[in-house]
Amino acid sequence: MNLLPILRSHPSTTTLGKLLAMGFALCLFAISANAEPLQLASSYKAKGTNGDGSPYKGTVSIKIISDTTFSIDWKIEGSVTKGFGMRMNDTLSATYMLNGEPGLIIYKVQPDGSLSGIWAIRGVSGNGTETLTP
Repeated sequence: MNLLPILRSHPSTTTLGKLLAMGFALCLFAISANAEPLQLASSYKAKGTNGDGSPYKGTVSIKIISDTTFSIDWKIEGSVTKGFGMRMNDTLSATYMLNGEPGLIIYKVQPDGSLSGIWAIRGVSGNGTETLTP
């Protein structure tokens, strides 16, 4: 017995389909409405420690690319390192290349607007830390 013609003509199937479609659209709207635009300062003072514990200072520039992505430039001790990052809620991550090796930093946005992070470079022992202050 072929039930497809019966299901197609049954009024509740059409209503159910419309309700499901509306529910899906509302879920998408709710997700996009909850995605806050990325708001970061354009420049920060950087202070951190290398994996060996030695300190460093510098400046960081951030340029918003989209509501979830950004470019980031570190100017540390006369050297410039460029990276690309993304945001998920109050966490930012960025990748970069340093001495030919990829690096990754993960920041947590603090209530005062500063960013507190930990970073690593492939093949290098230890993690560094970094705080960015607007």
